[in-house]
Amino acid sequence: MAVAKDKVQKMSVVTNTRQFFTEVGQEMKKIVWPSREALTQATVTVVVITLVITVYMGIADIVLRTLYNAFNAL
Repeated sequence: MAVAKDKVQKMSVVTNTRQFFTEVGQEMKKIVWPSREALTQATVTVVVITLVITVYMGIADIVLRTLYNAFNAL
């Protein structure tokens, strides 16, 4: 009797796995992917914003470090 239960559970796992991947495939077909132009524009925007923030943080670091060292010298 225990062997029969194991077979039923294994088939259940296979069936569940098959159903899962079938549903994943169906959901992937529903996705509206961005065009190459939209993707390029978004990528450029992210890179530019990252660079601007990096420069800003670098300048702020230099200024604050200089002020800190000036006050420590007193």
